[in-house]
Amino acid sequence: MSGSTRFRTLRSHRLVRSITRPPRLVALGLLLPLLLFAGYPLAILVSKTVVVDGVTTLAFWRSIVFGTPNRFISAWDATYSSTLVWRPLKHSLVVATGTTAAAVVVGTALATLVSLTDVRFKSLLTTIAIYQVILPPFALATAWIIMGQRLGLPATIRYGPAPMILVLAIHFYPFVYLITSAAFKKIDFRLLEAAFVHGVSKRVALREVVLPLAGPAIVGSGALVSFSSLAVFAPVAILGGGSDPYRVLSTQIFALYQNALSTPTIMPVAAIASLLLTAVSLLPFLGYYVMLKRSRTETVSGQGSHSELFELGTYRTPISLVILGSFLSTIVVPLAFLGLQSVSPSWSLIDVNAMSLEAYRAIFHSPQLAYSLLASLLIGLSAATIGTVASLFVSYVLVAGTDRLLTFATYGLSLVSFVLPGVALGIAYLLVVTQPLPGLGDSFTLRFLYGSIVLVIVVTTVRNLPFGVQSTASSLVQIDDSLVEAGYLNNASVLEVFREILVPLVRRSLAASWILTFIFAVKELDVIVFLYSPQPFTQGTVSLSSITDAPPIMYQIFYMLNAPQDPELYSRAAALLVIVSAVLLVAILAVKRLTAVDFEQFMTA
Repeated sequence: MSGSTRFRTLRSHRLVRSITRPPRLVALGLLLPLLLFAGYPLAILVSKTVVVDGVTTLAFWRSIVFGTPNRFISAWDATYSSTLVWRPLKHSLVVATGTTAAAVVVGTALATLVSLTDVRFKSLLTTIAIYQVILPPFALATAWIIMGQRLGLPATIRYGPAPMILVLAIHFYPFVYLITSAAFKKIDFRLLEAAFVHGVSKRVALREVVLPLAGPAIVGSGALVSFSSLAVFAPVAILGGGSDPYRVLSTQIFALYQNALSTPTIMPVAAIASLLLTAVSLLPFLGYYVMLKRSRTETVSGQGSHSELFELGTYRTPISLVILGSFLSTIVVPLAFLGLQSVSPSWSLIDVNAMSLEAYRAIFHSPQLAYSLLASLLIGLSAATIGTVASLFVSYVLVAGTDRLLTFATYGLSLVSFVLPGVALGIAYLLVVTQPLPGLGDSFTLRFLYGSIVLVIVVTTVRNLPFGVQSTASSLVQIDDSLVEAGYLNNASVLEVFREILVPLVRRSLAASWILTFIFAVKELDVIVFLYSPQPFTQGTVSLSSITDAPPIMYQIFYMLNAPQDPELYSRAAALLVIVSAVLLVAILAVKRLTAVDFEQFMTA
């Protein structure tokens, strides 16, 4: 064998060994599905803003930004851009600002009281906060409308920016509470002991030591609330109704989508609005990142004494009851009104004579609703299982990967669904299944997937993938590399290493990832509302060939609530929301009991 031949053989062997290294092999296996299910929808969404009828043009961008006439829409004038995009964007900023301010103030105050005092019921309060996070905000919005109707509140109070801010703040303040509480727990309280030795009072220590150290966590939780309140769709769609709709950008995108079904030239406007919403939603995270880069404050962790900073003394029990009452009221009151509406289909406050379980009987005697409930469970089970497995592999690449470019590409693609608001992701997947596939001719599309449970499972899996990756990666990074290397040295395959070593060591994180993905998939609405043909709820019996033909239950509830305000329809919607809320609560309590999963640690990872 000549020298050049030996060199080529050696180089090819090195290339094969390089490609077949376990982290790189896993990354290459993940790259194609991530490109198809995350990268491709984003690319289609961007291309739709500049490619219209096969022509590359910036006409829609110019029309929206500068108000110039648009040759694709003959009726376009300067007022269109303000009405279609900028006014709803201003409304979104108003709602997000109010929600963030209220959630940060309330969440931080409660976290300070619970974490830094000897208040009672700490474990119960944390459990309530976790349930508040996973309770669909859609249910809170529906409860507000029902409460307003039964109490006779005027439409100006039932609908508009004020109830949006109230409902979203109630839903999002537990995020601030959980994240800030976790930050307090990481502080080394030997710093406080040193301050006390030098004569610093507890109030000054709180102001000058504790809160500054927890500052990045508080600001980060505020950025998360701001992003979420800008991107949210379902609750603001319900609360923005009434005779004079108050549209934010997410609900405006949905309205543009509905118009585009009959006027396709409107779709580029919806795509541009989706990208604008994405950009504006990411600004809080950008500000948070800049703050961290410039900040000189760092949370100091340690093993010092973590006793309560303040003792409440004789006020301990009263203050504990007030805090417990404030936590419970944000759950009990909404669920109470939902429960009341489900057994009393009228708009009077309490009508004992009209109470019955007819709404629940109607649900289980209606194939349409029964199949939708089962379809939602099937979607949740499938998305949770597939997503948990995928998150394990992505986390492995993130922790063990040595190829920076490949690791960055894999992790970055897994985060696309987190970066895009739900309505933007919905528009992106709608374009994927309705637009011709590149290079295959105008007649070849994936339209057969539109309205199918397969598409919903794919979307909900991709959308919730970042939650599992974050938690699983934080567990994998604690595993000694020597355990994995020992497996490979004993000729174990990649799958055997995962099955015999990694999975047993991170099973708690995987269990938490599975149950939370299941919960988020069951209550998902922002994306799937774009993946079925919009149609009003029909009360008649519908014959379905199988469960997979039925839309998810949250989709059914949404269109039931968008019908004219019929108390019987609201009664069925309320009953369904009570059932969904109960299923989510039982799921969390059961998994927490059976697996000893620390949901607080998982959700603040």
